[in-house]
Amino acid sequence: LAETFARAMYQHRPKGYGAGGGVQDERAEHIPDFFEAIAIGDIETHDLIKVWKSNAFTDEIKVPFGYMRKGDELTPELSFLNFYEENRDGNGPHGAIAGRTGSGKSYFLRAIVLALLALYGPDKVALILADFKGGSTFLGMDPDRIPHVVANISDLEHTAELVDRLGAVIDGEVTRREEFITGEKGCKDIFEYREQQRQHPGELDWPPLPNLFVVIEEFNGPRPRQRGINELLTRVSRVGRSLGMHLVMCSQHADRSTFGELLEQLAFRYCMAVSSPHQSITMIGTDAAAKSSGGTLTGKIWRRFSCDEAPVEIRALDHSASVSGRNATMADALLDRLSREPAPDVRRLWTKPLREPVTLPELGLQRQKDGLGIQIGYLDDPLYHRTLPWTIDLGSNTPHWLISGDPGSGCTTTLQTIVLAACAQHTPQHVSFVLLDSRSGQLHAVAESANVIAYAHSGDAESVKAALDEIDRLMRLRHDAVTRPYSAGI
Repeated sequence: LAETFARAMYQHRPKGYGAGGGVQDERAEHIPDFFEAIAIGDIETHDLIKVWKSNAFTDEIKVPFGYMRKGDELTPELSFLNFYEENRDGNGPHGAIAGRTGSGKSYFLRAIVLALLALYGPDKVALILADFKGGSTFLGMDPDRIPHVVANISDLEHTAELVDRLGAVIDGEVTRREEFITGEKGCKDIFEYREQQRQHPGELDWPPLPNLFVVIEEFNGPRPRQRGINELLTRVSRVGRSLGMHLVMCSQHADRSTFGELLEQLAFRYCMAVSSPHQSITMIGTDAAAKSSGGTLTGKIWRRFSCDEAPVEIRALDHSASVSGRNATMADALLDRLSREPAPDVRRLWTKPLREPVTLPELGLQRQKDGLGIQIGYLDDPLYHRTLPWTIDLGSNTPHWLISGDPGSGCTTTLQTIVLAACAQHTPQHVSFVLLDSRSGQLHAVAESANVIAYAHSGDAESVKAALDEIDRLMRLRHDAVTRPYSAGI
């Protein structure tokens, strides 16, 4: 208990405490660890909910993430980042982090994200975490574990469709916020919305609208067919301030060829060791980060805010330090504790991509009482952050359907799915099938299904003729039925 109290109170001790008659502390100045920096004494008893509530309506999103340093010497003074813009005494709203492989860039980025999670609740901070390389920067921060995280996407560099999908999700959120904040609520920006929301606590018409942080790791410029993502991020950088959206761009190669027009919008900049003076100058105005080899301290960082006359030397908080009495790092202990907090009802922007097959039992199909709709799967709609049922309606104005594709693309599987899904949703008296199979004979797998009244293989001329004759008979029978006087149609 005494240790926990001392750790929590150290930061409030006056400098030089003990001088002039008191007990003089002659030890070297204490360098706070990660938990001390974010005011956590005992991680198990720490009241995260209380902290989040106290920060819910603060006029800043400000986190400690590192120590000030003098060359290779760390100082107890903490370095902070306020994500609000300059006219609100902040350093944002957007920024960049640069550093070559092994410089500590990912470790530093993780420190910032961990501090955000610890100090602000999911009603104030939401995160889209995207890693083009698929590294371990965001390990343990999955949406089903950490309530703040609405998406954690990796290996974007080799998965072009996920880059497009990420762009659609972000684009959709920009549009949604514009329509909601300024259109529906008539507020000029998110700050006015929060003031209004504060006057309507708990009202469903005034839901929490967290600041959305889009954190992109290993962004080294889009490939030719992905140019649209740069244009979208540039749009976000221009309208994000009023909508509560922030970009944190991280790259090994920080220059205009990587970021394009977006570079001008990145207000706060942090640079670790880089490979060329040009990259260092782009980030911090000097070549210091290109000449950082040597010395006893690793993970050196140079900070450049608009208010800094010269680059400021810092180093990331040590979140990999062990927790006293536990076989876990401070980062892992914090993430474990966050995973056990009650998950609030927050808007999920990232729905599961439809990259893996969905089985019929997973669809949960039910018998239909009317209509000729057959749900055969799901439709991905990332722009509106949702997944929709994929239903073909045989009773609409388009009763005839064509399915086409190259061999192996799934045409036969689609036909099989239609038959089996119809069996699950409609009785044979309501929907039935005549199957004319090709040489492959793959439709034979569903030929015994309850709703199949006839099956013919292309290699069996007699069965094909019988099936076609049955279709002709049914057509004549139905034609006679619907053309009778006073008939109401089929």
